[in-house]
Amino acid sequence: MKNSKQAVVVSREGMGSGDPELGLRLLRKYLASDLERDECAERYVFYNGGVKAALLDDEVNALLKQLEQRGSLIILCGTCLDFFELTSRLNVGTNGCMGDVRESMAMSRVDYL
Repeated sequence: MKNSKQAVVVSREGMGSGDPELGLRLLRKYLASDLERDECAERYVFYNGGVKAALLDDEVNALLKQLEQRGSLIILCGTCLDFFELTSRLNVGTNGCMGDVRESMAMSRVDYL
């Protein structure tokens, strides 16, 4: 696995701010592209609406499981999981904290989605 980027930070329920279905489609393609090109990030961090995409969209969830199997760390914001009442649905990655989000944002090579 090549680590061309240290972290991918997802703060929305998809990519961009336009049509919600398009945003999810773009996020799926982004994650699939990392897998296809074997350029997985060290970590993928989801907060705010990003936790919804990670747990409620079956395709995003499956892609994250594949990334995790390849050695990427998947972190979902615990405060966000609690807020959206999704903690019991956590089936990929770990329940993280704001420190994890901050640390990820401070890494030298980060893609913000």
